[in-house]
Amino acid sequence: MMKVRCLRMQRALNIILFLVFMTGTIITVFILYNKMDTSITTTFIIGYVIFLALYGVWLIIKLAIRLKTISMIQLRKKLLTFLISFLSLSSILFVFNYFFTQTGFEIWDLSIPLGVSFGITFSDLIYKTKQEEISD
Repeated sequence: MMKVRCLRMQRALNIILFLVFMTGTIITVFILYNKMDTSITTTFIIGYVIFLALYGVWLIIKLAIRLKTISMIQLRKKLLTFLISFLSLSSILFVFNYFFTQTGFEIWDLSIPLGVSFGITFSDLIYKTKQEEISD
C-alpha cells in the first residue's frame, strides 16, 4: 500500500515539474517574442533559467539511479542506440550545413544532436515508474 502511494506521489511530482517546465517555456517564448523588457520579465526569465538548471540536475540524478537498475545488456543496447542516433543526426546536420547553407561546422553544432539523441535514448528511463520496470 505504501509503495503504491509513493509511486503516485512520484508520478504526480513528475507531472507537476513537467507542467511547470512547459508553462515556463511558453511564457518565456512569449516574453522574448514580444521583446518585453521590464524588471518583472527579467526576474521571471532568471528564475526560469534557475528552474531549468535544477530540473536538469534532477533528471540526471534520476537517470543515474535508474541506470544502476538495468542489466548490462540493456545498457549496451541503449548506448548503441545513442551512438547511432547521435552519428545519424550529426551527419544530417553536417550535410544540411554544408550543402544548403554553406556555413562552417563548429563543435557547438553538435549540442543539438547530442541532446536529442540523449533524450531519445534515455527518456524512457527517466519517466518510467518502478511498477512499469517490474512488468517489463
